[in-house]
Amino acid sequence: MAHVLLGWEFGGNQGHAISLHALAGSLRRRGHRVSFALQRVDAIASDRLEGAEVWPAPVTPRLLLNASRPRTGHPQSMGDILARLGFDDSGIIEALLRAWQRLLDAIRPDLVISDYGPFLLMAARNRVPTIVSGTAFSTPPATMAHFPSLTGEAPVFDEARILEIANEALGRLHLPAIARLPQIFEASREMGGSLAELDPYAEWRRRPLVMPMLRSGMPPLASDAGEEVFVYAPDNVRVDSRLWDGLARSGLPVRIHVPGAQEALRRALAAKGLQVEGEPVPFGEIVARSRLLISHGGHGFVCSALFAGLPQVICHFDLEKLMHARAVTRLGLGGMVAMQQIEPEPFAASLIDVYRNEDLRARARAAAPGFRDRFDKPKEESVADAVDVLLG
Repeated sequence: MAHVLLGWEFGGNQGHAISLHALAGSLRRRGHRVSFALQRVDAIASDRLEGAEVWPAPVTPRLLLNASRPRTGHPQSMGDILARLGFDDSGIIEALLRAWQRLLDAIRPDLVISDYGPFLLMAARNRVPTIVSGTAFSTPPATMAHFPSLTGEAPVFDEARILEIANEALGRLHLPAIARLPQIFEASREMGGSLAELDPYAEWRRRPLVMPMLRSGMPPLASDAGEEVFVYAPDNVRVDSRLWDGLARSGLPVRIHVPGAQEALRRALAAKGLQVEGEPVPFGEIVARSRLLISHGGHGFVCSALFAGLPQVICHFDLEKLMHARAVTRLGLGGMVAMQQIEPEPFAASLIDVYRNEDLRARARAAAPGFRDRFDKPKEESVADAVDVLLG
């Protein structure tokens, strides 16, 4: 029986922890012991841990509001994201690598699985086998010469300088230098879970993608019965967001779920005539009720919509969600708008057009079987297979 550490550093949504919890279940069924190192130690409920230890992951101070720095333009590449999260400061890199090294000394895992954890991967390199797991966006191929711009705009930060800063920190820790910044994500196995159409690195990826991680498993196919608009919004959308006004003005039958929504938000949405679900809605139930889906572009939700054959509108607010929105629009299976650019009246009018678009509905349904037939096993089983191979 091996001891596997599952770690999560970057990314602000619960999907990372949900994914690691699913991986842990597959590993336990094969007789392995698991521990977690999480950005948020409350991300997995205590009654679901099944005795696993949870350690607080070393967190970059750039994720802390009182230590964050003013933003210098929107990130255009993974290099920009890394720089904004601390890779432009050799002191932060050194401190986090030391912290991860001490944690690895305490936990003593036989293998590490990293979900969006570049500092963890760097600290674990040459110590134990590693697997980089996540979405296509969060598992950039380590073989790339540099991080490409994902928007067509010039990156904000000088990647060559970021590489120098990283190597300064590695040198002080007597760790091997890296020749290219994408090597930060180097691992024994790369296990990006996504659809190729959503992969911003498809041009450079050499290892096959595995099935996306889906909270509720493969959803059923959509039928003609659904008439609702289901909205899955993140918990950082404010009560005064113009999204809510746009939804209300559409006059469409809207059902909303916001994880952890406060009572004030629920009351405000109900006052606008919008139905609010306090608890997560099983995706199969969403499919049965819905004609159109709206979300912020979270990977699992977007993939589930594509698998179910439902049109979707993505109200994106960061680089990863923008990539998903562009991909869905490029496929002709939905629409997109930046969350901060929503204007209630035009948004409502466009929603009505999308809702009534029978050609769009037919395209989404026709595309679904092609997405569904690509994978022969869930991602957690593919990763568990890789663990068994690496541990021999």
